[in-house]
Amino acid sequence: MLAAFIYLFWIFRMECLVQRHIVVRFNRKTRKITINRPNFAGGNQVYDWDDVVASVDPDDQVVTKKRKREILMVFFFKQRTGAEHHDVVFLGAPLRSDHELYALWEYIRRYMEEGPESIPKPKCIPRFPWPWRSLLAPWSFLENKWAAAPWSPRMIALVLIASPLMLIHATAHWCSLLLCWPRQLRRESTASEPV
Repeated sequence: MLAAFIYLFWIFRMECLVQRHIVVRFNRKTRKITINRPNFAGGNQVYDWDDVVASVDPDDQVVTKKRKREILMVFFFKQRTGAEHHDVVFLGAPLRSDHELYALWEYIRRYMEEGPESIPKPKCIPRFPWPWRSLLAPWSFLENKWAAAPWSPRMIALVLIASPLMLIHATAHWCSLLLCWPRQLRRESTASEPV
């Protein structure tokens, strides 16, 4: 019983406190990608933009499979980075189609390679993580099912049954967002010049 609790706590901690809100910063001036993670999940990493491989790259046979993709994945293979291991990050919320996936990657690519003038102005997330944004994290598990059958008795029952778990997940997600930005990353994010 204790082993099951420890394992479930580890899964909960990785899911709620790490994987659902990894902060990835794309710095166009330095051409670096900074990934902000706790030490137990790999710690903060900085990679070169030229080393990135996205899950939408049609030339990469390892990444491109004939399947429906829902989340944009960014890979850093050790052969490119010189690191001891491969690294992968999931970007953004679950997407509804391959078109949205390609659009998100194209937005990032154009920002990094052509500059902010070539893209529409983004909707910025406020600096303070308001709690209602954390409710969107667990809702993303049910969003696609809800869109397929909104207000059906089965979906309403599923949402009611899952609501307590979703509330616990959202609370843990919000608390982790309050604690996730290290001081150096906050300083770099507000600096007008590369640090």
